[in-house]
Formats: sequence, structure tokens, C-alpha cells
Amino acid sequence: MKNADLNNGRSEIANTTNSLTHQEHALRDLAVEKALNRFSQSIENIETFTPDSVREMLHELRVHQIELELQNEELRRAQEELDAARTRYFDLYDMAPIGYVTLSEQGLILEANLTLAGLLGVDRGALVRQPLTRFILKEDQDSYYFHRRKLLETGERRLCELRMATKDGTEFWARLEANAARDVKGVSISRLMISDITESKRAETERQHLHAQLLQSQKMEVVGQLAGGIAHDFNNILATIIMQLDFLRIRPDVTPDSLQRTVGELLQSANRAANLIRQLLLFSGRQPMTRSRNDANVVILELTKLLERLIGEQITLAVERHEEPLWIDCDTGMIGQVLTNLCVNARDAMPKGGLMTIAIHSVELDAVALEPHSAVLPGPFVCLSVSDTGSGMEPAVLARIFEPFFTTKLKDKGTGLGLSTVNGIVAKHGGFVEVETQLGKGSTFSIYLPQAARPVPALEHDGDLESVRRGHESILFIEDEDAMRRMAVYCLRELGYHVTEAANGVEALKIWERENGAFDLLFTDMVMPGGISGLDLCSRLKEKKAGLRTIISSGYGVQVIDDKNVAALDLTFLHKPYNITKLATTIRSLFDRKP
Repeated sequence: MKNADLNNGRSEIANTTNSLTHQEHALRDLAVEKALNRFSQSIENIETFTPDSVREMLHELRVHQIELELQNEELRRAQEELDAARTRYFDLYDMAPIGYVTLSEQGLILEANLTLAGLLGVDRGALVRQPLTRFILKEDQDSYYFHRRKLLETGERRLCELRMATKDGTEFWARLEANAARDVKGVSISRLMISDITESKRAETERQHLHAQLLQSQKMEVVGQLAGGIAHDFNNILATIIMQLDFLRIRPDVTPDSLQRTVGELLQSANRAANLIRQLLLFSGRQPMTRSRNDANVVILELTKLLERLIGEQITLAVERHEEPLWIDCDTGMIGQVLTNLCVNARDAMPKGGLMTIAIHSVELDAVALEPHSAVLPGPFVCLSVSDTGSGMEPAVLARIFEPFFTTKLKDKGTGLGLSTVNGIVAKHGGFVEVETQLGKGSTFSIYLPQAARPVPALEHDGDLESVRRGHESILFIEDEDAMRRMAVYCLRELGYHVTEAANGVEALKIWERENGAFDLLFTDMVMPGGISGLDLCSRLKEKKAGLRTIISSGYGVQVIDDKNVAALDLTFLHKPYNITKLATTIRSLFDRKP
């Protein structure tokens, strides 16, 4: 049911009513005029009346009577048409598939159709003089008031979506379309169409969920392809660590210098392993997405080994780095995903092998050059390009490559989301993508990202545990990994802290009760056995002791464990793996922070 249907109904009734009123007044005026004229003539000539003149006057009166009867019949038919128009209007109004309501200038309901009454679960008569906000959820009333204020200020049609509730409290999503109007007295009113969009909202949520699942599936497909190469690198790292530890075990006469050197190599190998895991987490979407200032050359360099494993030995990878650092504000995980998607596509375009080139250069773009990209501001840009010597693309394919779910690959070889994901990520970074291709000669995808200023050098920590300030406070330390817990507790005790350890949340609660909560800081792992997570433990103990300093740690990112809960509980997040210096400085910073 369209709003125009009701407007047409209103117009039909108004036109018919106006026509009837005009005809009725005209007929009455004519009858009165003729009667008065005839009466006045009769009075003036009464002494000259004859039988013939009386007959003539009677004849004229009968004629006028017939004319009035005809006109009365016409009025009766017009009244029937008016009644039929009213009936059609109210059928349209009351039986419309969406709710119609008229509001006063103060927002009170003046009239409503039966559909709206049924939607709200209220008798129509009970709606009159009620504020519409009575049926709008409290959390969404600000949105309603904003749109209503804009409607009254501008008089322009307004649309909004918000949550409403029926009389029995059942919530539903509603779409409100409001128009400004005036009543017959010229008083400002508004007319609203209200429709239930709960199902469409649910379908949209489901579509977004499926889209996210497809994106995750694509990421995991890439991770699966990388698994072989990463396993090779990881085994090399483990072999190095094992040999170094064996060396320390079989050589009791190790000198301090050789011991220091070996420990340094162990740390270096462990950090390489941690970096491999970090990259895997970034690709799989299990790492927090945060932007930081990075040299594009370094970002590419860190990805090169993974990309070499990904594209295979039949393709030669060439990297052309810029001679100077080129800084960009980016999420390195997202940019890694962009380059991975482009390299996978380039690899698939060269099934018999070829040359893939990743190049980095700086370019200045003005408003003219950026005219096709109106949302991008002029200035210096860093261009990351991926070129291949593959099959290239036809114009028809090129025109659709960024469409979601469009793919030229076989059904089980691609989701059609790779390039749409690339386009979305680059847009989020304030940049854009350009493509050059020639059928049979290859393609070049160029990613343009705004160039950032050189970062201010940060003060570097010494990294020596002896440089960390000592403490004397009491700490409850919960970690289910025994070796990790023992080493952390040992080092913290060496720094002077009074540390009580627990292997899980259940054990920690028992210790808390036994010690009457006499702890200054709670340090807990996120995922632990026993049915009590780190978040649950933090929540329970903060209820018992307001202001308790709390650190939560996880190998996943803070966004994965729900950063809303972390913020609500005022938790400090420490990402694994961490070294003892990072652990000690994080704890000390909480104790030194003003309440």
C-alpha cells in the first residue's frame, strides 16, 4: 500500500465534498431567487390576477418543482458517491499492510489505522492522545526525537529505523517514514507510515553472518596453503632451539660469554617463532586489527617468505623496494591479507609459471588525478603494486572484478570475495585500487595508500630486568601452563613482590577466600580449565574488591575476547607471548598509576 493511494482517497473525498457543497448552494440560491422574484411580481400585480394568469403561475411552479426534484436526485446520487468514496478511503486506510498514524505537533496520536493498532496489540480507540514514544524502546527514543526535530525544522520527508514494543512487551524492528502536513485549521501535524521490518533485519544479520563466514573461509584457505611452508620454517626454528639447549646441557663448562651468546640466539629463535604465529593469527582473523605507523618496505619484507611459500616454485617473485622508508598508517595484518589475495590471484593467472613483481614507490596525486576517487584527499601516496605475466583480463571481466561473489574461477577454487575484500580494506585505509591489464600479457594491481610523516622515535626500553623498578605488593597470579607460571612467579618474587599462584579460576577463588582478598593485583590467563574464564574471575573478584588492579592475558587479541568487557571491567590486556621485562613493567605501571 503506497502513501499515494491514501492521498488519492483523501483528494477524491475532498473534491466530491466541495462539488456537492457548491451545487447545493447554487441550487438553493437559484430556488430562493426565483421564488422571491415570482412572489414580488405576484404581490405587485395581485389586482390584475385572472384565471389564465393563475394557471400560468401554477404551471411555472410545477416546472420549478420538477427541476428541484431532478436536482435533488442529482444531489442524492452525489451523496452516494461521497459515501462510497469515504468507504473506499477507510478501506484503504484501515486495511493497509502497514500502519498509518497522524501525530499532533506535540507528538500525540490523533488517529491511527487498524493495522497499526494490530501491530502494537492495542485497541485503536486506546491509541488516541497517547504519545508514540510509549511504544518506542527507551534506548532508541533519542533517534526518534532527532528525526522528528529534523522533520519539524525542515518539513522534509524523514526515514528512520528503530525498535518498538507491543503492549505485551514483544520487541520488533520498525521503519518510520514521516511527512509534515497541516490540518484543516492550518495546525502543524505529521503523518507516519510504520512497517515491521523485523524479518528483513534478521535476514540482513544472517546475510552479514554468512558473508563473514565466507571471508573467514577464504582467510583459512590461504592459511591452509601457507601451512606447509610455515611448518618448514617452524621446524627449522625448533631444531635451532633444541640444538642450543642440548649444547648447554652437555657442556657444563660453558663460559659466561658463550652462555650469553647462546641465550641471545635462543631468544632470537623464540621471537621468530612468535612472529610466525602472529602472522598466522593475523591471516586467520584471530588477532586484533589495529593501525600503526609502518615502513611499507618492512611490511613487504616480513611477508616475502610467506608469499614465496604461497606462490610455489614455478613462479619467480621479485621485490622492488624503495631506497628510503615510506611510512603508512596501516593495520599490517590487513595489508598482509590484501597482498596475499593479490598474489594468489596473480599465481592463478600463471598456471604454467611466470614472473610476479611486488614494487613500492612514492607518488604525489592532485585533485585532477583523484577525480575518479572523490572520497580520497590529494597528497603524497605510497603505491604497492603486484604485477604478473599471466593471462590478463577481458574488459567485461575487468568491469566486474570488485563485485562481491563474482569469480572466473571454478566453483571449488574461489569464493569471489578476494578482490572485494581488497577494495574494502584499502578504502578503510583512505586509499584506492587501480588495475591495468592486457589480455595475454598480464595484469598490475596498484594499491594507493596515503603516505604518513616519519614517526617520532620512541624511547626504547633497556630490556634488562635489572632496570625494572622493584616492588613489594601482593599479587594473585593465575596461569594454567605450569612452566610459564613457575618462571613468571619466580621472576616476580626476585623483584620483591609477594606472589601467590594458582593453576585455574576455581583454585584462585579458594585462595582469595582463604586470604580474605588481601591482594593488590590480579593477573590471570584468559582461557583456563575448570569452567571459570579469566573474564569471569575478574568480574567476580572486582565485585568483592572495588578498584582491584587487574591484568588479563591471552594469545588471542583483545578484540577476540570482547574488548567491550575488557573496557567495562577496567582491565589491562597483555598479549602473549611476553617476556619477563614486559610483564614486570606492565605490573609496575599499574601500581604507579594514580587511582
